[in-house]
This record gives sequence, C-alpha cells and structure tokens, in this order.
Amino acid sequence: MHPSQLEAEINERLQDCHQKLLQAGVDRKESERDAKFKEALASLQRILPGVKGRVVDLCTPTARKYETSVSVVLGRNIDAIVVETEKVAIECIEVSSLDNMRGEKH
Repeated sequence: MHPSQLEAEINERLQDCHQKLLQAGVDRKESERDAKFKEALASLQRILPGVKGRVVDLCTPTARKYETSVSVVLGRNIDAIVVETEKVAIECIEVSSLDNMRGEKH
C-alpha cells in the first residue's frame, strides 16, 4: 500500500473514531438529562397527586410504525407534563420555582 493511501485510510479511521466518541458524549449527556427529568417528574408526582406524567409516556402508538409520526406531531411538547387540572399545573410551576430559588432540582 502506498504511504499516502495508508495515511488517508488512517485519517479516515481516526475521523470515524472521533465522530463515535463525540456521539457517545452527546448520548451520555442526554441520558443524564433524561434521568434528572424523570427524577424531577417522580418527585412532582409524589408531592402533587394530580400529575399524570409526560405526554410521550402517556401517548403510546398502537404500532411501532407510528412512533416517528407521533414524535413529529408532538414536536417540542413531547416532554410536556400532563396534569389533571389547571390548579395542579399552577402548583407544579410554584413548586418548581421555589426549588429553583433554593437551588434544588425537580
């Protein structure tokens, strides 16, 4: 193999490894964010019985082939929290606001 071909192949492999490492870091951060969000939601559900859960968890498609369509339709509201009443929604906001002022995470 010619040295320039070998160098090109090595550079291509290095780039591939670099991209995989970057993606792994992004995936880890997303997993940590999701875990914190789920923990905060569970805490809200313990404090306020009218908290039902996230839209994405409550809106499950009947078949796998519809998962992408449901995700697209829900868009940025996919992680929205469903509550029984407007009063519960206001209480959730108040609890979250108080915790943010104290530096706690819900």
